[in-house]
Amino acid sequence: MELYILRHAIAVERLDWSESDESRPLSAYGIAKMKQNATGLTRLLPKIDLILTSPYVRARQTAEIVCKIYGFKVSDKVVETDSLTPDSEFKDLFKEFNHYKTDNRVMIVGHQPHLGDLISYLTSNGEVRNVPLKKGGIACIELDRDDPQNTGMLHWLLTPRQLRQLAGQE
Repeated sequence: MELYILRHAIAVERLDWSESDESRPLSAYGIAKMKQNATGLTRLLPKIDLILTSPYVRARQTAEIVCKIYGFKVSDKVVETDSLTPDSEFKDLFKEFNHYKTDNRVMIVGHQPHLGDLISYLTSNGEVRNVPLKKGGIACIELDRDDPQNTGMLHWLLTPRQLRQLAGQE
């Protein structure tokens, strides 16, 4: 299975948001940059089978941007799951993967430090902590879906700027 781990794009600052953190949306700047990032991603990754996203608004918006740039219908590709909230356990995410056994190129959209810790768990049994993943950045890991812990091979990790360079927009 190819797992694409995408951190949500730049959101409205916490200090500028009076409602729950879960409802905090992307900023206008974050939306514009994520559209460019996703355009670069299409040059590197021509196909995505499924996008799993945290139910937090900023993650869902990021997933929808990617979906639209790829020309997919959001309702056909994007699935919200609590297994990608910041305090969720990895075993819940792996159970989620079992529902989509025919999908080999799966993107997940979530939050730091949860995603950085997931990368560590998949590639080094959690020996390395806090793998950096910038907002709008992405990693590609190949893993054994049935035994994901420490079976992952990190193929690449790209910053948002590198994605925009692929799109010819930086």
